[in-house]
Amino acid sequence: MIFVNYGGGRYWFFRHAPWNGLTVADLVFPWFMWIMGASMVFSLRSQIRRSVPKCQIWVRLVRRAALLFLLGLVVNSGSAQSGWSAGGLRVPGVLQRFAVCSLVIGTLQLPALSAAEPLTQGWRLAWLRDVTCCWAQWLAVALLAAAHTAITLLLPVPGCPRGYLGPGGLADGGRFANCTGGAAGYIDRRLFGSHMYHRPTAHRVYDTQLAYDPEGLLGTLTSCVAVFLGSVAGRLMATCSGAPERLARLAGWALLLCGAGGALCRFSQEGGPIPVNKNLWSLSFVLALSGLASALLAALHLLVDVLAVWRGRPFHYAGLNAIVLYLGHELVGGLFPVSLRSVLPPAGTHAAALLNSLWAALVWLLVAWRLYKHGLFIAL
Repeated sequence: MIFVNYGGGRYWFFRHAPWNGLTVADLVFPWFMWIMGASMVFSLRSQIRRSVPKCQIWVRLVRRAALLFLLGLVVNSGSAQSGWSAGGLRVPGVLQRFAVCSLVIGTLQLPALSAAEPLTQGWRLAWLRDVTCCWAQWLAVALLAAAHTAITLLLPVPGCPRGYLGPGGLADGGRFANCTGGAAGYIDRRLFGSHMYHRPTAHRVYDTQLAYDPEGLLGTLTSCVAVFLGSVAGRLMATCSGAPERLARLAGWALLLCGAGGALCRFSQEGGPIPVNKNLWSLSFVLALSGLASALLAALHLLVDVLAVWRGRPFHYAGLNAIVLYLGHELVGGLFPVSLRSVLPPAGTHAAALLNSLWAALVWLLVAWRLYKHGLFIAL
């Protein structure tokens, strides 16, 4: 994420898609959301095993969410778009999305978790247990996905065709210039006014003039779906009887979710009833990213835990202090010597941009390593 946020060498595949489509950059933050769901299972189960009352665990979830939301506002207050004035402070944001989704899914999953869940035996139809063990939670998340889809496709937006999913601006010959984001953009502009993101990724291609926030309110519903699907993976990692079953079930979920996401967009960038779109957090995008995350987790489980050919370093150090690195690179990331922009040639070549991105990622990795060596681990 830090490498991408420093520009990723200005290569197109390390930049967000202008609107529909999928690049490496589009997956990084959503994969954080997904893996938060997976790790949440282990955290909640650990507290339950220590006989911490569930009401106390829930209070901790609320406290953590409130702190994340506050830190997100702090990060936004230092951005070039809002400054330190409350009059233009962006309310939605990355950490705010983490806060809301962690609280919602933590609240859903907490009643279904126990200190000692039985290990699953055998592979035949074992994946059904991933659904039947928490069918009420699946139903709640399905309702969130249905609500997102219904609002997106059916909510009347003044001056726009119903179900509009485009970027507005110059798209569609400029006929829907003031319809950026359809229902999602309309809701955010009514709710947040000037307190939202003003230059979406679509601006550089479609010259959109309306504000649009990729971390807006409506996309939070499908973000919760992604976090929940991550918790499903975390739960099967904790309850499967062995590595072969874990790998088989993760691979099965990867195929199922990627297939469902691909079907919704007809395996094309612009096609299907619900195109893959990170700005909208469309249902096809959430299913695809969750399927790819399941495949990646299976690959890492195989390499690190089963074959033991890699111990996860140096990324292991960064993961132990993820919140420190994220806040640090957001708040002081543009300063020398963390960033080399002030000393590199201003020509803007790929080589210079790549050097700056790699250098910044290395600096923050060294910070994480030093924290690790001193036994300092900061978490919320």
